[in-house]
Amino acid sequence: MLTFPKTRKTVLSIFILLAIVFWLNGQTYAQVAGAMLKGSVTDATGATVPKAQVSIIDVATGITHNVTTDPAGTYAAANLRPGEYQVRVTATGFSVEVRSGITLTVGAQQVLDIALRVGQMSQVVEVAGEAPTVELASSEISAEITSATVRELPLNGRSWTSLA
Repeated sequence: MLTFPKTRKTVLSIFILLAIVFWLNGQTYAQVAGAMLKGSVTDATGATVPKAQVSIIDVATGITHNVTTDPAGTYAAANLRPGEYQVRVTATGFSVEVRSGITLTVGAQQVLDIALRVGQMSQVVEVAGEAPTVELASSEISAEITSATVRELPLNGRSWTSLA
């Protein structure tokens, strides 16, 4: 038969002890609300370009995230809002490189490597197009299912229970 303690101190002590046990044993999984854009900046020969200024511009809102490449020529910008971005890279002795049409989704880790061309900073090289669809940041394989894909599924009688 179970007996319960009568004092508040005992009840509080047991509660605190159980809370500590669950806190030490449990794993916490974070939910990701943003995306990450990372990569390296090199010159035409493949040598890294340290201290290059990388501006990541959200096309919809105009918010700019500025990062600087480290001595290894790499950069990383975390917690970016999902959407379309434009990346502008400047470095002394190189022409400005602009990449547009980069789409980031929730939880994505996009890798964008940029090769700068020797020239004056007044020269701008703009590359428009899609970012690579190959996942370079992780070995995860996934696909995004749109509402149009779900609507076009072949269902007998269009019953929602058939979909489940």
